[in-house]
Order: sequence, then structure tokens, then C-alpha cells
Amino acid sequence: MHARTKPAAIINTRLLFTIGVLALVGCQSTAPKVEVIDEPPPKPAMENLLYLRAVFTWWDAEEQYKVKKVGANVYQAQARLVADGEYYDFKFADAGWSPDFNCGYLTKADEIIESDGPSVKANCNSNGAYFRFNPKQTGTYGFYFDQSNEVPSVYIKRLAN
Repeated sequence: MHARTKPAAIINTRLLFTIGVLALVGCQSTAPKVEVIDEPPPKPAMENLLYLRAVFTWWDAEEQYKVKKVGANVYQAQARLVADGEYYDFKFADAGWSPDFNCGYLTKADEIIESDGPSVKANCNSNGAYFRFNPKQTGTYGFYFDQSNEVPSVYIKRLAN
């Protein structure tokens, strides 16, 4: 019988392949592991987006009711309201009623807001969940949108007669 010899090109190709694989495996096993930490995305600048939209604006996004930044992650719009015993329905929303920027109440318990009372939680993916406010006195009120926490909150303060 006659021993077969492999051509040198095949041996060299296999040898180079084996060396390449070993080099890759060696690099993978000695490379430090990188831990990826998911950070929440930065909060958008709401003063460029949100409006106080309500029955008194005919639900339009009017420039005079665009929110202004009044603190760290706190925004305010003002409205002069008449104390006529009726509720004013309102929301904070962008000009296009976009998802993530259509903020109404989170739960039914958060629907009605009292002036100078506690804040209530907001849901910025709401559809039809309007806040309600019945002013006890005619005057100018500050409507506040606070996104300091994971769940935004809303509150109202009486500012002037």
C-alpha cells in the first residue's frame, strides 16, 4: 500500500484556520466583561411640548397656556377662572395629543383636584381621563405638572383674585 500525502496547501490552510480559531477563543476568554447599565432616558423639556388644554381653551393648544418651567422638573400654566359652581375639565397635552404627552388622571381617585390641596397622579398615555377642578373663588390659578418622580403629578394653586 501506498501512503497518501496531502498537498501542502491543504495542510497550511487547516493550520492557519486552527491558529485563527485558537486566537479568537483566547481573546474571548481573556477579554474583560463589560456590564451595561440601562439608564432611563433624560426627561424631555416639557416647556417646549405641553399645554394646559381645557374646556376654557376649547381643548386647543393655545400659546398663552403653554407650560413654563418653574422648578426642577416642575411646569406651570395659568388660567383665570370663574367660580360658577361648575367643574372645569382639563389635561396637559402636546399640540397633537401624542402618546406619552396626553396627561390625564392615573386612577379615578386622581380625577378631582382641589386648589391648594395634595397633588394627584397623572397618566401621560390617557385617552379621555380628564382632570376636574371646581374653583371655590374666582381668580387666577396655577396648574402645575410635576415630573420629579417616576409617575408625574398634577396640582393647582390659587395665585390671585
